[in-house]
Amino acid sequence: MGDLHLLESNLDYARQLVAAGWDGMNSKRMKKVNWTPSAIGATLGMLSTGLINKRRSPSYIVIGGVLGSALGFGVALAWSPGSLRSALRSVNAARDAHWLQAHPITYA
Repeated sequence: MGDLHLLESNLDYARQLVAAGWDGMNSKRMKKVNWTPSAIGATLGMLSTGLINKRRSPSYIVIGGVLGSALGFGVALAWSPGSLRSALRSVNAARDAHWLQAHPITYA
């Protein structure tokens, strides 16, 4: 019973950290999206899938392109000016709130 509660608590904390990071990154989202990293990621994803997979099925190549494009877009968002700093700030605030909840400060 205690292990299950601890696991649920840790999963909830992990969700809070991920949500805080995502919110922080979105608060400084690029005004003009640069599609170049997405296009490069799609190209690399399709090429690598086509070279690695011996059957070279078109569906596998398309899936590789979609995954590569998503990865490239995520990298572009993460490296946009200030978004990484804002995400780290939000994650640190969530960590501080979690610590204060576990270690309440009582003033005399």
